[in-house]
Amino acid sequence: MAQPKFNFQMVPFKDHGFFWITFFGEIGIGRLAKAHQVFTDHPDYRAGIDELLDFSETSIKQLNRQSIEMIRTYMRERSTRHHCRSAMVINSELEFGLGRMLGGMLSQEAPVDRGIFYSVADALEWLHPGQSEELMHLHDRITSRTD
Repeated sequence: MAQPKFNFQMVPFKDHGFFWITFFGEIGIGRLAKAHQVFTDHPDYRAGIDELLDFSETSIKQLNRQSIEMIRTYMRERSTRHHCRSAMVINSELEFGLGRMLGGMLSQEAPVDRGIFYSVADALEWLHPGQSEELMHLHDRITSRTD
């Protein structure tokens, strides 16, 4: 049986101190762990860097309590214990609730301020007030060169 396609695009905003990671396709614990490994292996990664996790092109509905507990264990084992901010963008009320549950569980494992949003613009405004439009344009320029 063919494995469902999963992909992600990672754009470092080194001058602004965060990574913008957009996920595509079906998500599972193994795929999230791989994405996290690529993230922490990136040369611009440093402990405590902020992140924008954009799940608007995918769904986290298939993450159940067991998989969320596995994510919690994974994060506990790999936590850098550095404070950072993590903005998650989702696209439905159900996923908003799942994101809040996941954020609550993970906040026990690492000192992270978590925000859950329905739009990238709101997430960027939370991470970098007054710069969301500029950052969205910069992201569009960067990603249009790599597509």
